[in-house]
Amino acid sequence: LLDLAKIEGSAIHLDIGSVELTALVSEVIDLLTPFAEQNQTTFVNGLSDRGFLVECDRDRMMQVFFNLLGNAVKFTPHGVVQVQAELIEKKLR
Repeated sequence: LLDLAKIEGSAIHLDIGSVELTALVSEVIDLLTPFAEQNQTTFVNGLSDRGFLVECDRDRMMQVFFNLLGNAVKFTPHGVVQVQAELIEKKLR
C-alpha cells in the first residue's frame, strides 16, 4: 500500500517496457520452488508458450507475482498452486 501511495504521488519512477509474461512468471516460480517444496506444494504453470507481452515495469511486476505466488504457497500447504492466463477479446485475463 505504501508503494501504491508513492506511485500515485509520483514518488516512484516506473520503467515501463514490453515484458514477456510467461518468462517472468516462470522466473518467479523457479525462485519460489524451494519454498513450495518445503510446504509440500507444487506449482502448475498453465501459461501457454504464446509469448504474452505486457507493458509494465518488470521489477515491480516481478515483485507483485513474487508476493502473490509466495502467499499462495504460504496459505496452500500440501497442495497445488496453478497459474493461468488467456487472451479474451484482446485482453489478458
